Amino acid sequence: MDDDGVLAWNPVVEWTGGGFASTSEDLARWGQALYSGGALGSDYMDRLLDGVSVHPDAPGILYGAGTAIYSETPFGRVYGHGGWIPGYVSSLRHYADYGLTIAFQINTDVGVVDDSTDLVPALEAALAELLIGVVTTD
Repeated sequence: MDDDGVLAWNPVVEWTGGGFASTSEDLARWGQALYSGGALGSDYMDRLLDGVSVHPDAPGILYGAGTAIYSETPFGRVYGHGGWIPGYVSSLRHYADYGLTIAFQINTDVGVVDDSTDLVPALEAALAELLIGVVTTD
């Protein structure tokens, strides 16, 4: 919003993001149900997790049907997706080897849109390290 309380961007920019209002707890519950097989049948899960490489320089990162698949992490295979609308960022990660789903939302996008900060990946790693107990830093 601008200083007068008027929206400075059109909410239609959300487009295929769904436009859902949610909490981090709800996102984590949804991710746990989805990636543990409780939300979709196995045929759908196979398609969801049948990913293709996102870039030749990133062989450990695949993209399935709306799911990022990180196949080579210190935490094993990780599924999830992030989200962004102006002023907000979200992250949902499911750590398959641990049966753990972590989600968070932050009310800033400073440095995220232009990739000038590693805030989101750093938060993802720190939360996973805290809850799983695997230290990934040198």
